[in-house]
Amino acid sequence: MNILLLNYEFPPLGGGASLQTRLLAEQFSLQGHKVVIITSHYKGGNFFESYKNITIYRLPVLRKDLFKSRLIEMLLYVILSTLLSAFIIKKEKIQYQLSFFLLPTSVTAYINNILFRVPYWVSLRGGDVPSFVPNETQYYRYFYKFALKIGKKAKQLVAVSDDLAKLAKDDFPELNSKINNIDNGIEILKNIPYRTINKIKVFMFAGRLTEQKNLKNIIISLYKIKEPFVFNIYGDGPLKPELQKLIRNLCMTDRVIIYPWASNYEIEKEMRKSDYLILL
Repeated sequence: MNILLLNYEFPPLGGGASLQTRLLAEQFSLQGHKVVIITSHYKGGNFFESYKNITIYRLPVLRKDLFKSRLIEMLLYVILSTLLSAFIIKKEKIQYQLSFFLLPTSVTAYINNILFRVPYWVSLRGGDVPSFVPNETQYYRYFYKFALKIGKKAKQLVAVSDDLAKLAKDDFPELNSKINNIDNGIEILKNIPYRTINKIKVFMFAGRLTEQKNLKNIIISLYKIKEPFVFNIYGDGPLKPELQKLIRNLCMTDRVIIYPWASNYEIEKEMRKSDYLILL
């Protein structure tokens, strides 16, 4: 099969959806399928890359940050990916599309389906389901009907957890028959890496600093621990100033440290030095 993967974030950009795009592309490739990825360019990276039956096109969307995308960047991605798709679909004889996020990415898949009759599947990631993080999806007030139209054209909408699938069905009752759940896959290491033995417990978190990650409650819970510990946070996001203020107010600046956004390779190294990975 010849498969087109659409995601405006691909390593080193973005978080879980970005990594999942790479993992799926590699698994499709291992099974003998040809994969084309259209994503966003970031300063210092290549605009074009090809390896192991995988071709990557990175579009000049004026991306400024590794961890977040601005509205103008997403708009440019939709415009440029739609234009590039017209060339790729014919050149690579694309048979199927997999689009990450209902909005904005699936706008491209939807247009490709109308123009070239290429079927598409949508991967629901959380931030594209209105009630998952309501304060971050206010744009659905304006684009709900269009999102519904995109969902109706899709073959399926696949949520990455059962809870997210239930939320999506509540938000889009007209699409209930098309929404299902396939959990995120993970990369299984062939060899278990050596892990540091620490004298005091080391906790860590990696990801976007947003309300949905529940970091404020995590920090408050750790505050109750009497034994010595360190909590290392790797990431960035709109919640960072509020978290820094909370850490200062609780007098935890020596125990809770926020580090800049790190690459997957750097995160793996830090995980080997930690005792617990915290996710809520």
